[in-house]
Amino acid sequence: MPRKKTVKRKNKLQSNALTLIQKMEKDFLRFPAELAKQLSKEIATNKQKENKLKKLILQLTNQLKNSENRLQANSNPIGANAKKQLQAAKKAYTNNIKAKALIEKELVIISKQLQTAALKQAKFIAVGKNIQQFEKEWSKQQVKTISTVPKTKIKKTINKKPAAQHQAESTQTPSMEVTDNIASNEVTTEVM
Repeated sequence: MPRKKTVKRKNKLQSNALTLIQKMEKDFLRFPAELAKQLSKEIATNKQKENKLKKLILQLTNQLKNSENRLQANSNPIGANAKKQLQAAKKAYTNNIKAKALIEKELVIISKQLQTAALKQAKFIAVGKNIQQFEKEWSKQQVKTISTVPKTKIKKTINKKPAAQHQAESTQTPSMEVTDNIASNEVTTEVM
């Protein structure tokens, strides 16, 4: 009774290993497509950020133009209130310039990220297509090899000596005769 249980466990282990391998293969085939989807989401968010930053830059350029016009108009302030307004306009103008510079830097960074994400997405799409094409070709090749496997016939082999062995034996026989002759000569010399 216990042996049957161990046999069943072995079968389960083998089937679990096969399903694990099949699952890994499916994940491998799906992986490039999933990465491409994630990158498309990242590209969409980066495009939204890029559009917002472009709008902010346009707003800041308009504000800078307005503040430049105000500064030129109030270049000669008359009174304390006008001086305070001029100083506030200069402060706003410098703050807008700094903000515009920071936003332009962010825009450059996001545009670079957008380009790299687009390149990576294209790469993953190409890898996915190549894997699918390889899988199709592999399955076609496997079908061809299975259908074209010839049936092997068992042939009786005749025990023939190859030519090299035959020549080796012919060269060995004289040397044996020579050693026999030498041995017989030694025997005869001892007797005498």
